[in-house]
Amino acid sequence: MIGVAIFAGGMVTLAFASGVVRKQLKPRAQIEFFRSLGRLFGYVGAVALALLAGSGFYMAERRLDSFSQLFDTEWGRILMEKLSLVLVLVILVLVHSFFIGPSLGELRERLLEDPNNRELESKLRKRRVLSGVVNGLMLLAALAVIVMGARLATS
Repeated sequence: MIGVAIFAGGMVTLAFASGVVRKQLKPRAQIEFFRSLGRLFGYVGAVALALLAGSGFYMAERRLDSFSQLFDTEWGRILMEKLSLVLVLVILVLVHSFFIGPSLGELRERLLEDPNNRELESKLRKRRVLSGVVNGLMLLAALAVIVMGARLATS
């Protein structure tokens, strides 16, 4: 639970910080700031997600006598659902970290060099929307993992 709380809390903090940064920093400084922050959150988020997955496997090992109990017991099914959500979360993080995030920085840099390029503006706008959707899905998945953890604790 701690791992997903760190992850979800970090995402919410980043969302609020983004608004402040956009108002306070010039565009080039924003690019560098978000790159650095993205890298830092990548490390913290990876550790948090690894703790989350590891704790799930540890709980399964302690609570279940056999692999089949993952599918034959209510607790096992809830754990499988939780671990499936963690997997979805990891995939979303990887997509954002290695594709969407870097392409946002690249588009922003290209637009600084050619500020009147409407095609680049359009691409950047679409990529920001995609980033927002993926970030929203990550947050929803993280919150769902918290709910599944609570269900596990009460089962």
